[in-house]
Amino acid sequence: MVVERTGRHLFCFTIVYNNEAFPILRRFTGIAEPHMKPIRALLLILLIALSTSAPASGPANDPIALAQRLEVELTMLTDSAGREGADIDATALARIEAEVNAGTGEWMRRRGRAEDTSKLGQLLGLLANAHRYNELRQLRTPADLPYSELEPGLAVRASTDESLGANCAGPMDLATGSALAPTLAAAGTKGDAFWVRVRSTAAGRTAISTLGSGGDTEIAVYGGCADAQPLISNDDYYGLQALALLPTQSRSAYLVRVGNRDAARPVRARIAAILASGFSGKVSISPAGAVSSAGLIVSNFTSISGYYTGTVGTDANGNYAMMTSSNGTFYARTGNAYSQSGSVLHEAYGDVICTNGGDTYSLSSCGPGQPAPITVAGNLNTDGIDFDLGLGHALSFRLSNEVDGTPLTGATALLSWSNFSSGNRLRGWGRTSQLPRPAAGHRLPCGVQRRRFPSGGLRQHSLCQLLPDRAGNAHHLPGGRSLFS
Repeated sequence: MVVERTGRHLFCFTIVYNNEAFPILRRFTGIAEPHMKPIRALLLILLIALSTSAPASGPANDPIALAQRLEVELTMLTDSAGREGADIDATALARIEAEVNAGTGEWMRRRGRAEDTSKLGQLLGLLANAHRYNELRQLRTPADLPYSELEPGLAVRASTDESLGANCAGPMDLATGSALAPTLAAAGTKGDAFWVRVRSTAAGRTAISTLGSGGDTEIAVYGGCADAQPLISNDDYYGLQALALLPTQSRSAYLVRVGNRDAARPVRARIAAILASGFSGKVSISPAGAVSSAGLIVSNFTSISGYYTGTVGTDANGNYAMMTSSNGTFYARTGNAYSQSGSVLHEAYGDVICTNGGDTYSLSSCGPGQPAPITVAGNLNTDGIDFDLGLGHALSFRLSNEVDGTPLTGATALLSWSNFSSGNRLRGWGRTSQLPRPAAGHRLPCGVQRRRFPSGGLRQHSLCQLLPDRAGNAHHLPGGRSLFS
């Protein structure tokens, strides 16, 4: 491991924490393999301590840098658990989730752009999968995390300007079905990108993937070196890794730049060309024109209770195209982008209502009813996977500690009516949003699940301040309106 400290900044330029390094360590120390596990654990603790002791920037200054640092820590935790056949450290997961929520809340309090928190939002998906990984192990039905079992790519290096892959004029050829593994320098420095040339194939459409990489990567596809703008680009498809479908234009080959977006550390990239599969459709909102469907999120899942495997945003007309890394059966749902909340009633495909629009990375809030399966076969695209969303009555509020006014993130807000109830855990800076069914004129009891905190009880603000601490009193919600604190 090569570490450089400059003032308050700590950069880990090269992290050697894999199965290839430990045979070398055993050879020089004579330590037997059974005794290497505690050494691995100590090394992991040291790496996380170093990466968190002096972060390059705080959440108030740069949510993107915060997401990049936390993604590195989360990757080390999940890789370690996978190698050791153990649970992912739940305490460490809780700390990372707290930092994600605090960073998002701080940025929004400072009135930063909501889209700047999108990478932090992507980490919530990785955290959801990490928790699910532990749950499956407890149920004695363990399943590898998405993309963790991909074959490593061929190690390559562009050490000079004349090396293949160093620039657009000298790309390295990448055949469909193969993968390369360059190490990209920190963003903004020499060697922060690697260029490949991908040729069209008669077997089907081709996609470029950085799934399985160890950091924040982006993909840009060009028709030629003279192009001022890429034909296609992608940044965050799964976590901070990218997946981009090559255009349908009649070209024999495309030039692809894979870059590192992290200015604080290098990235161990995995660049693969794969046959593209997927599904596509349109997200509409009724009544038409009431709310724009641009920028909403569609998430992909391997099963109803399984892992999320990728997200894609809708365009200005609500259209989306989801790529998958293989054929198979999938499930999908819509959700809010970034840290947005509102009165859109999100659904899982198959007209199953999801009561929590912010829970983009899980199907647990979708029901009653079962989401419909989506079949993708023959390395083709399944079209017509459409969503027709309605407007509900959104109730959004903020909860803080009664004694010192600090936001609460450990309680669960409850909303119930008729024979249906919804409970959302408070995230970020104590905010949550509840979405009941879209019938006008409901009278909804609103309350908070009581929990004892050492520093005091709960105080309800804005709309919920009108209600007592326990659910019971009604407040009329006009049809189609959103109420925010």
